[in-house]
Amino acid sequence: TNPPDAFNVRVTLNSGTGGGSIRYKGASFSCSGDLSVASDILSTLTLDQTIVRGQKICADGEVTISQGSGGNLQFSFKGPSGPAAQGTLAKQA
Repeated sequence: TNPPDAFNVRVTLNSGTGGGSIRYKGASFSCSGDLSVASDILSTLTLDQTIVRGQKICADGEVTISQGSGGNLQFSFKGPSGPAAQGTLAKQA
């Protein structure tokens, strides 16, 4: 029932640690959290998201990253309740 919202997502994966961090930033909110690898199967990385800043705005849940076209990555988030998110991540050095 809510209209779609646009926001930026930054995912940082730390080599050799099995995890990383995530940050969401929209016009009226921002939050950040930790990511830990749940599975890595057939070019699809599934991560558990735990929000550490902005817990009232964002939720814990599951992030999925898979290979997209043109060197980009497909991103999706789903939590136990509330809206899901999906989009494209551009890889940065």
